[in-house]
Amino acid sequence: MDTGFIHTGPPSFANRSGPETLFSNQQASYYYAVPPAQAEFIDDAAFAQRGNLPTEEVNGFDFMYCSSEFGFFDATIRFYQDTNCATGPSTLPACEYNLSALPGDTLGAGLACWVVNVDFSGGLECTLPQELTPGGQEAIGVSVVYLDSSNTSGPIVCATNVGYGATDCYWDVSTGAGVSINLPKIVGSFVTTLYGNAMDSRSLYPRNPLPGDNLALTVSTSVKGGAVVSFEAEGALPGTSYALLAATTPTSTYPSLGGGVATLLLTPPLLAPTPLPMSVSGTTASLTAALPPILPPLLVTQVVGYVGPLNPSNVTQASNGLEHH
Repeated sequence: MDTGFIHTGPPSFANRSGPETLFSNQQASYYYAVPPAQAEFIDDAAFAQRGNLPTEEVNGFDFMYCSSEFGFFDATIRFYQDTNCATGPSTLPACEYNLSALPGDTLGAGLACWVVNVDFSGGLECTLPQELTPGGQEAIGVSVVYLDSSNTSGPIVCATNVGYGATDCYWDVSTGAGVSINLPKIVGSFVTTLYGNAMDSRSLYPRNPLPGDNLALTVSTSVKGGAVVSFEAEGALPGTSYALLAATTPTSTYPSLGGGVATLLLTPPLLAPTPLPMSVSGTTASLTAALPPILPPLLVTQVVGYVGPLNPSNVTQASNGLEHH
């Protein structure tokens, strides 16, 4: 299924979620559960402490559900900075996404079950905290509210929790109380997967995107001294050359390139040996490079497309930026 920013199947450069799996609660034994009508049950998950930053940038979310609702219905996804079974979240949702036209029982068979991948990349990423202490498993909150008229839609849940920090309890927003595994309609935790950027990499976007700000830059792994990393920019066009730029500071002024076609997201001077030419295959410009053993504390990368010699006036496309800490 593809309804814009919803995709089926695993993450790929076609939908740009990932490359890392930040949390996965996938287990072989599943059950279909129906919450009370339009109830919000906040499940828990945790991100292991790692890297230089205390947060993760979530750019994709898998969830599984079943429904007897004929046709289509809406749902709301919410992520919370924290939650627990005794008190629930301490703040309002950190991020909220409204999904339209999720499929129900579209064939009239009585029940249909679906796996949905929601792609937040491209400016809708959600930044959430890691655990406070190694092994502490301090929880974030995850919820999906099913807005179907028949009240027959609900999550697929797992009998045994395998996700880091997942427990057999929820916070019921409607009643303001914790809900344990003994609730008849809910058994186990939601079957979900959260994807994110490479460790210590964060996305940058223009304040006011221009027509040529249409390349999607991703990196295969964490950008650290001595690592071999692959950069890919999706959206390449025939007859256009591409280059990777790098600097030590993100932009604060968002200057335009190509006479107002695209936006520069880093501040010159560029770090040698960039700009580096990229190879193009189909709609993907790519570059694999062995990094020097010592990198600056902050590295900012961006890809530009150009026609003719590489200079600011010949730029026709630009990607999002990536900060590497």
